[in-house]
Amino acid sequence: MWMQNTLVPLGVFAMVVLILWLSHVTRRRAQEQRAEIVSRMIEKFSTGEAFAQAIQGPAGSKLASALTLETEKPSKKWKGLFVPASILTLMGIGFAVLALVRDDDFLIAAVVVGAVGVALALSTYVMWRVEERNGDQTGAADTRG
Repeated sequence: MWMQNTLVPLGVFAMVVLILWLSHVTRRRAQEQRAEIVSRMIEKFSTGEAFAQAIQGPAGSKLASALTLETEKPSKKWKGLFVPASILTLMGIGFAVLALVRDDDFLIAAVVVGAVGVALALSTYVMWRVEERNGDQTGAADTRG
């Protein structure tokens, strides 16, 4: 029993550390790639006029998108919350079933994980409704009233 009480928290901690490390490595790798692109551009275009001509060409949009410093995010913010909300809600339901079938100790996990999932689902719904009411990002308003 002591092994179970020790390994589970250590496993959760190790998983969080692994996720944070992977996100850091991914972000750093993307920054290194952008730096490489910029250094190649500096080597290729010795004058500002040559650079301006390259930007105005058809490949200029690809070049500009490669140099953006922001990572790509979902166009609609609520889309990024839908999947975690559904996963956490289903996990909460799974823990509730385990609490009914196996052991009452799963009830705490069911309540915590399920509550987080339902909260994310509600916030996703609210964000979707607000976006629907305000129109898309270009300013086109919803005509349904």
